[in-house]
Amino acid sequence: MSKKSDHDARGRFKPGNQAGRKGKPVGSRHRTTRMLDALGEDKAEDIVQTTISLAVDGHLEATALLLPYIWPKRKGGRVLPPIDLPPLQTAADVVEALNRITAATARGELTVEEADALAALVERSREAIATAVLAAELADLRAMLTKPKEADDDQS
Repeated sequence: MSKKSDHDARGRFKPGNQAGRKGKPVGSRHRTTRMLDALGEDKAEDIVQTTISLAVDGHLEATALLLPYIWPKRKGGRVLPPIDLPPLQTAADVVEALNRITAATARGELTVEEADALAALVERSREAIATAVLAAELADLRAMLTKPKEADDDQS
């Protein structure tokens, strides 16, 4: 047990205390998992071959076990049907794109998940547009601030 002086006022370990860093190393496997792996290691190939043979012979349970590994669920994909979005170059284009996404969702042409994914892409474009506008405004401000100094230097 650690001493009281190793803790701060809230009872947590103070910075630099090594007592709070002990624990299971990252990536280590549980003892039971290691034992099961050792047991299955000898028979793994036989089990897989038997499962494949059963699936080929029409056993649905074996097919259900194998199918997710042979043909995994698709992650992502194209939005169908495609909707017509304007090129996103201004804030007004972003508003128009979001309106079209909302309308397509209301008509049932897009699922809520598809609309959410499209709206996230439009939001990223809005952020890029805002960043570009702010950068241009900052450049203009810098130019305005340096211009009077040059004019004052010429008058001296």
